[in-house]
Amino acid sequence: MCPFTRVIVTSVVLIKTSGLLTTTKIEIKDDYPLFWRLSAEEGFPGGYTLEENIQYAAELVKSGVDVINVSFGHEADYAGAPAESNPSIPSSDKPMGVFLHLAEAFKRRVSAPVIAVGRNDSPQMAIIVVS
Repeated sequence: MCPFTRVIVTSVVLIKTSGLLTTTKIEIKDDYPLFWRLSAEEGFPGGYTLEENIQYAAELVKSGVDVINVSFGHEADYAGAPAESNPSIPSSDKPMGVFLHLAEAFKRRVSAPVIAVGRNDSPQMAIIVVS
């Protein structure tokens, strides 16, 4: 995808997202926080990059999202593949906190709380994640 096309597609997504966010915020008012999950990067050639998704997350927060939940990958790229070959589902041989660096990159640039995923499954990792 050429850079110009990427800008147009991203702008359309932001415009459509804005309408969804506005509608959702009207419905939930301030009674509930609005969480938004997105991939830090899609992990395949031509997929959205870390930088693009951090910018997108910043716009989401400006539009009313309260919490950003950062994952990795894109399910379409791994459809039908066994779980062990899907990098967005880290196996037990991957290090604890395998995607923590991605959430940290968001946290440095986004004003909302950020949730990290990727083998953060022990009390010790919980302490590391919130520090």
